[in-house]
Amino acid sequence: MGRLLFMVALTCVAYRIYTEIAGSARHAPQDDDEALRKQSTALGVDPSR
Repeated sequence: MGRLLFMVALTCVAYRIYTEIAGSARHAPQDDDEALRKQSTALGVDPSR
């Protein structure tokens, strides 16, 4: 029973580390023009201004 709890805890820690690494890779920095264009599109504002 102790081994099972240890493995579950280890798996949870590994999953948290993996999601932190994968999350930071997904939010890679982009150039300002592209970021503003995406933000304007998401808000429904004309991106040409």
